[in-house]
Amino acid sequence: MSRRSLLLILALGLVVRFAVIAVDPGFLPTADTAEYQRITANILGGAGFDSGAPGDPLWHPKSWRTPGYPLFLAAHASLFGPARRPVQVTQAFIDAATALLVVVLGRRLFPVRIAWLAGLAYALHPLPAIQVAALGTEALAAFLLTAFLILTYRAAERPTVGRGALAGLVFGLDLLVRPTPQLFLPFAMAFVLLPTLAGVSALRGSPRARPPLLRRAGAALALALGCFLVIAPWAVRNYRVHHAFVPLSTLGGVVLNEGVGGIRVGDWWSMTGLHSIPAEDWTRWRELGEVAGEKYMRESAVQVIREHPGLYALSVGPKLLRFWLQLSFGYGKLSWRSWGVFWSQGCLLALVALAFLRYRGPWVAAGRLLWLLVLYHAALYSLTVTEARYSFVLLPCLLPPAAHALAQLVRARAHR
Repeated sequence: MSRRSLLLILALGLVVRFAVIAVDPGFLPTADTAEYQRITANILGGAGFDSGAPGDPLWHPKSWRTPGYPLFLAAHASLFGPARRPVQVTQAFIDAATALLVVVLGRRLFPVRIAWLAGLAYALHPLPAIQVAALGTEALAAFLLTAFLILTYRAAERPTVGRGALAGLVFGLDLLVRPTPQLFLPFAMAFVLLPTLAGVSALRGSPRARPPLLRRAGAALALALGCFLVIAPWAVRNYRVHHAFVPLSTLGGVVLNEGVGGIRVGDWWSMTGLHSIPAEDWTRWRELGEVAGEKYMRESAVQVIREHPGLYALSVGPKLLRFWLQLSFGYGKLSWRSWGVFWSQGCLLALVALAFLRYRGPWVAAGRLLWLLVLYHAALYSLTVTEARYSFVLLPCLLPPAAHALAQLVRARAHR
């Protein structure tokens, strides 16, 4: 692919994102945004990673959020002041660059024209473009996660300690921004270690040229070590603060407890939010402290699941609808924004399904790493709590097969 084609994708991506920033939609701020702003203010004020607000008797956890995005915001505030616009501009460049990574990732599975179409689709896609105007982790997480996938493929194809370590370093940075993929680390190591599992032989090279197992093991271990080295300073800091091992976040138990809130209040089909957690659980959380309180929240949620396993299993379906399509029972009247997400994501998923069902090829085996990552995220969020914006980081994985299906449909129509 020519440099001019890549520059065109980058330019279009920037134009779309700068247009969104100019409009600056007012519906983007979330509870997460307010919390990141509080942490950033506390960092700049010398209070560290405290999530609380002055006078708030509850929200003062020290390791509630991982440090990546608050530090990202704090760096901008230190250089440019408290204005949101510099953050939005930086996120626009990062997300536009993700479109180029989509091309690189797509090129490993499909011909260059399909990869180019996938990158163009990301550059013009309204959902990630809108998110750059928000103070949220989506743009940064999507860039780092996509870069990690590309680097893991490189480590699987030509395993060296350096390539494995680089993939691990990027993965560690991604976890410090959004810790959701943390349990995916063993899968990434397995893909580097086992070429057949990774589908590398379906892409390039021959079985005769496979590196020895020892070299692959070194690359896989380097991937894990690189990741651990990145998150180690944060884990050490957490140990000093809590006198307990907290590798990333103390939010997990609360998230799981929130995820069973619908069952607790009698409407398993909806996602009722943090307010569905009983007041006595919050009281106990404060009494125990952040780390022991997180464990208590998790145990409380597990108890609800044990008492209502069938309802918990049924709740997965509505959560998946919410994850992919922004639809959920119990949310009242859906806004035009929800319907916009529904049609955008629905068309994308239909094309992906068509690619897998009708236009299968060697790319299915070669893309196992991507498909497993998509399934991992969907499963994790369907078992806890979810929003459609959590799925936007998976667009780089889904757009290449969607572009493949679209190209096949256009070709079939042209031959009629």
